[in-house]
Amino acid sequence: MENAISLFELNQRIRELIKSTMSESFWIIAEISELRINSSGHCYLELVEKDPDTEGIKARARATIWSYTFRILKPYFETTTNRQLETGLKILVKCQVEFHEVYGLSLNISDIDPTYTIGELAKRRMEIIRQLEKDGILHMNRELQFPVVPQKIAIISSSTAAGYEDFTKHLDTNEARIRFYYKLFPAYMQGSEAESSIIKALERIYKYEHFFDTTVIIRGGGSQADLSCFDSYDLAYHITQFPIPVITGIGHERDESVTDMVAHKQLKTPTAVAGFLISRCVDFSNYLHDTEEQVVNITLGEIERKKTAINTITLQFSPLVQKILNASNRRIDNASQKFGLLCRKYLLSRTEELKSILSGIRHTSKNLININKINLNNQLQTIPIRVRNSISKHHKKLDIHSNTADFLNPGNVLKRGYSITFAKGKVIKSANDIEPGDSIITRYHKGESLSKVEKVK
Repeated sequence: MENAISLFELNQRIRELIKSTMSESFWIIAEISELRINSSGHCYLELVEKDPDTEGIKARARATIWSYTFRILKPYFETTTNRQLETGLKILVKCQVEFHEVYGLSLNISDIDPTYTIGELAKRRMEIIRQLEKDGILHMNRELQFPVVPQKIAIISSSTAAGYEDFTKHLDTNEARIRFYYKLFPAYMQGSEAESSIIKALERIYKYEHFFDTTVIIRGGGSQADLSCFDSYDLAYHITQFPIPVITGIGHERDESVTDMVAHKQLKTPTAVAGFLISRCVDFSNYLHDTEEQVVNITLGEIERKKTAINTITLQFSPLVQKILNASNRRIDNASQKFGLLCRKYLLSRTEELKSILSGIRHTSKNLININKINLNNQLQTIPIRVRNSISKHHKKLDIHSNTADFLNPGNVLKRGYSITFAKGKVIKSANDIEPGDSIITRYHKGESLSKVEKVK
């Protein structure tokens, strides 16, 4: 078509139109959704505007802060707000609209107003605090009972952080020589991954909740602008729901973070956290020592009072005991005299009885001896007759047994016409003991015969 133009020509016209109609700079409010700094020092951003009700994106634009400008704006913004330029921040920036035939529309940022961001951060922080209060969980971790002797400590920190080294050194070298058990659960303490990293560390510690006494979140040596992760609703929510008391030692001098507000106790530095834990243990040790002294003093005083009471009772008791002993001794003497008289009287009466019994025994014994002598003589006279009768009776029994044995002798049995049959080396007593085809031996009074069984009935 005659009126058709190329894309390049169209983009040139757009560029000229924008340059001629929008040559001035604009202050705009937007949220950083992406941020990248390349090796040359240029900062490339993607700015968005979200719907306040749906959080959907209403507008989007690319922006650039050239290196010579970024070197000035970055430290100015961070020292003023104590925050890094990072995704999720709302900013107020001065920019100029530019259009390039290849790269399209972009914004060239020349200035930034940190006071706007401070206000937005404060507003967002207050919204988080109000939400925690509305949910009724702001002080839940503080309501936990803190252990009397916190010696088992879970640490959330970076393994390379100077604050972590200061904390552990302070615990290990405490003058009271209290021994602490601690374990590091590493996490990022700054940057975009810090929030999720700390939450994951809390979840790992939760698996050992019955072992640890307290959890400390410590950080040291970083920039004050790296603390944005500690003003997070999600992190604060996890701390409020955590079953172990949490102590923070994030190491900053500005107003306390939301994480500090929901923690059981907030301290400024990791060293201060270590000092607090040591002091808790020392206080308990001193309490035990004082209690020991009190118990010892009370016990010694009670012993002295009991000794005095015993001595008093002893002084009162001795005369009474002596009086009772004297009376008892007199009663014993009187009873002893009476008992002696009774014993002698009893012995005399028993002596007369014994003499009478002894005389009767002697007379009776003589009579029994005479009777037994007569009986013995009678028996001696009858013994020979009974012996002869017994011998004769046994001779007759032997004759009968001898005749029976001769009668039952196998040789004599065979003489009377009987025979004995053997098979397989055994005497056959029943037809059931042999089978057709067996060889049998029949023994007679004189000789024997060998037969073979043909049939068994």
